[in-house]
Amino acid sequence: MKKTILLITCFLITIKIFSQNGFTLQGFVKNKFELKLIGASVIISNNNEIRKTISDSNGRYFIVLDNGKYKVEINHTGYDKITKEIEINKNIILDVILEEDINKLEEVRIQSDRIKGLSNTSNNMFEFSPNKLNEIPSIIGSVDIVKLLQLTPGIQNSGDANGYIYVRGAEPGHNLYTYADAPIYGISHLLGIFSTFNDNHVQKMTFDKSNSNPQNGGRLSSSLNIIPVDKVPTSIGVKGNIGLISSQLNIEIPINKKSGLILSGRKTYIDEVLGPMLNTKKEFGKQEQKINYGFSDFNATYIKKISEKQKLTINVLLTGDNLKIIDSNYDLNAKLTWGNTAISSAWQSQLTKKTNIKNIIYYSKYKNNLLVTQGGEIMNISSSISELGYKNILEYEINNIQFESGVQYACYNLQPQKIEVTSLGIENIEKLAKQVQANNFALFINSKTKLTRNLLAEVGLRLNYYTAGSNLNQFLHFEPKILLTYTPNTNSSYFVSYTKQNQYLNLITTSSVGIPTDFWVASSESIPSQTAQEVSIGYNTNIINNIKFSISSYYRTMDKLLEYPYGITQFNEITTLQNDILIGSGQSYGLEVMVKKDYGKVKGWFSYTLGWSERQFNELNNNNKYFAKYDRRHNFALTSSYEYNSKLSIGLTQILSSGNRFTMPTSWYFINNNPVKEYSEFNNAKLPNYVRTDFSLSYYLIRTPKKESILTFSIYNVMNIENPIYVVMDIYINKNSNSLAIQTNNKTLYKIIPSINWRFKF
Repeated sequence: MKKTILLITCFLITIKIFSQNGFTLQGFVKNKFELKLIGASVIISNNNEIRKTISDSNGRYFIVLDNGKYKVEINHTGYDKITKEIEINKNIILDVILEEDINKLEEVRIQSDRIKGLSNTSNNMFEFSPNKLNEIPSIIGSVDIVKLLQLTPGIQNSGDANGYIYVRGAEPGHNLYTYADAPIYGISHLLGIFSTFNDNHVQKMTFDKSNSNPQNGGRLSSSLNIIPVDKVPTSIGVKGNIGLISSQLNIEIPINKKSGLILSGRKTYIDEVLGPMLNTKKEFGKQEQKINYGFSDFNATYIKKISEKQKLTINVLLTGDNLKIIDSNYDLNAKLTWGNTAISSAWQSQLTKKTNIKNIIYYSKYKNNLLVTQGGEIMNISSSISELGYKNILEYEINNIQFESGVQYACYNLQPQKIEVTSLGIENIEKLAKQVQANNFALFINSKTKLTRNLLAEVGLRLNYYTAGSNLNQFLHFEPKILLTYTPNTNSSYFVSYTKQNQYLNLITTSSVGIPTDFWVASSESIPSQTAQEVSIGYNTNIINNIKFSISSYYRTMDKLLEYPYGITQFNEITTLQNDILIGSGQSYGLEVMVKKDYGKVKGWFSYTLGWSERQFNELNNNNKYFAKYDRRHNFALTSSYEYNSKLSIGLTQILSSGNRFTMPTSWYFINNNPVKEYSEFNNAKLPNYVRTDFSLSYYLIRTPKKESILTFSIYNVMNIENPIYVVMDIYINKNSNSLAIQTNNKTLYKIIPSINWRFKF
């Protein structure tokens, strides 16, 4: 611990010494409505060199320059370019307001702006603008944020019937998801077919594979930040999507010149479409099997500009799912419900030209409940997690060093699986996993500066203090984060990064397909906090002006990992949740490649990930290392769009990945005429390779900056390939019961799914 603190201190001192040379040029890029323009290009040139940077998520740019005269060009897609001549002999603040290019706006939207929805803002980070990626084929006719992530390098394809993402060999609970700064614990509808997030209500999202920003703590792997639309509407606007299995609607309502309300909603009617195909009947019309499913979600954003330098936003996210199954063959009646509630309020203030502060208060809750009635018995299983928190973020500058620091506090209330069983003639039996309350207090600081003309350093540190339970189990951890970027010229860059993470809230998965009965437990005296360290290196370059290439590799170690080998909490008198959880370690490593083309009639990207993910538990596989169930060695994704003309565009997505791992018996034999299975290594088998091709055809009836009317025909899994979600082994015994045959039966959730959607905006 002392060595870590000493290393960080020395490094910060070194940064300060190096950063004394040169002066800063910085400012904000906005439009006339004061909307922050993210990703605006800033080019600074003189007779000797050309330097480039882009505006960040706050619309702010920052660069260190030597004395001299420079030409500054600031440009953003769909806006007029601004050019200024400046002389650098002191620190300069240059704020700009870009005007829309009326003459070129429509042409720009058609030719280039749409696929530019994906950009590499830094070495391990992607930034998405979902409304600019509508050419990507989707079942629901609009961008699915979670499925979109699986098309980028480092993220394993989760397969069908799984709403999770697996990043660089980590587990699904190791990812942090936030919506308007409020953590979200349930991210999918209907076993992953739909994500929780409505793209119509999203301005942009940032995805960091290493979770390298110290303000995003509490997870071992990645962070996904969903940023809702925060522009005050100037007029009433309506947009949405009507499809075969779901529809969505977004309404923008101006209250006055300085405040407005944005409402969005989605609902499925999948029962009416797929219900007749899933339900079966016996003779004389008696129901044999019936499946009903429905989901809905709602988003609301209120924006109020208190003054030119202060803004208040309030965001609400509500989701709900309801699945019912009736099977008379097994006298089964089951009902599964799950959903999120998230509310956040943010107050942003610009104190000075170089100082900004943001205060956030949020509340988030996720709950699921399974009610099963069968053969006179009733079983009710429920779990929940809630979080109430406060976050303060301060951005400022000292001696040409950019800083971001703040404090965070969160109070958690966790209810793991609570089981109630009622039998006819028997009193109610309750198996209650202990409810736990926990608290986490954190301080964080992050700095960014140039060590030399071509070397940029970002150094961060997070301090976590965590307590849980009545015995006040305590953890105190330091998490250093370092990123060095070397840019020899304007077309290429190299980077190396190191991060350390700790995690106190742990997701317990009860199946390989990620059903909503998975639950969260808190680190306590008998459940340790998980920890991970990651090192990554990479290279980015522009092959030609329109094609970008990136390659990176990573190595991650994980300790105190948790494994729960049971589907639900056991019923016997002596077992406890804490005793049933296994504790082990793991490591993952791999190589990631991406090639991206932003402009032209044909646009898109391809990504490839070669990865290994290993685990080791004393109680499993004779304490030998084994491959994790989500160790998918090869992951390939191709996403492209072809714009035939201003009216017609075609989208294509191709996915190919290795199958999930599982444990298969290696031999069978009889004991007292009963077949017995024998196993060798853990996760010794793989499902077939996952192969899927999606296609879409979009025809634009109306296409202007303010109005759209688009018909989209899409086909999910064009080749109708069966991608199994699990394997069942059927046993066939001969008449003499002295031999048997084993036949594997692959279970598939869905195959080809055609869809027609109408997307509109006016």
